[in-house]
Amino acid sequence: MNTVRDENNCFAKQYNTYDLSGSYGIGYTNKGEEFWFDLEDYDKIKNYCWHFNQWGHLISTERNSNKRVFLHRLIMEPIPDGMVVDHKWHPSGKENKYDNRKANLEIKTNQQNLMNHALYSSNTSGCSGVHQDKKSLKWIARITFNCVRYTLGRFNTFEEAVKARKEAEEKFYGKYSYDNSCIFIGG
Repeated sequence: MNTVRDENNCFAKQYNTYDLSGSYGIGYTNKGEEFWFDLEDYDKIKNYCWHFNQWGHLISTERNSNKRVFLHRLIMEPIPDGMVVDHKWHPSGKENKYDNRKANLEIKTNQQNLMNHALYSSNTSGCSGVHQDKKSLKWIARITFNCVRYTLGRFNTFEEAVKARKEAEEKFYGKYSYDNSCIFIGG
């Protein structure tokens, strides 16, 4: 007997498996990848076949319309126009947004969402907004806010640049500042 899979690598007419025995639900993709959700959201999510996309979001496709559905957005519906749903906690490395409990999700503006991101894969310093000038070997700290890029200074040490960047994040981003925007802060 041949097993038919759809475009999301899910068995036709089959869904994810779930463990509902704890204080929150644990779902498993067909690849055995774990994701979390509040038990009260089980009825919203159970009829979809969830899988991780290339950016680490859990997505599914509605079978009748072929519309993509994001788990974190479905859980937080309704979402006001112009707003997005953000995961508050971003693990370092490849972002895997497996924690979809409401305590880890927040509705915010796109600009607020951009203030809370993990390190980009192209980052070489280990700290957002900090890089070394190859000619002078000085460390440069920058931040962008309201579409304006601010240069915070040129510093002799990485630690000084990181300190300037962190102070600017606190000033401009406040509670939306990503707590782990640096992998390493020397000292």
